[in-house]
Amino acid sequence: MTGKDLLDARTKKYLSQSDLAHKLGVAPSQISRWERSSSISKRYQRELRSILFDEDLPMVPEEQTAD
Repeated sequence: MTGKDLLDARTKKYLSQSDLAHKLGVAPSQISRWERSSSISKRYQRELRSILFDEDLPMVPEEQTAD
């Protein structure tokens, strides 16, 4: 997932950066940083996909997932 993917998915769900940050337990500034970067912390990838795409994915290394 790229920052652009995150931004697009977040806005489609009508979530503010603050809303998403609260769900993840991070600061809103962290969401902003992820949206401006080319990658997102692996630590939060699974939770983000669950929130934004209603996916319940098994924990799989990033290189094995299809984005």
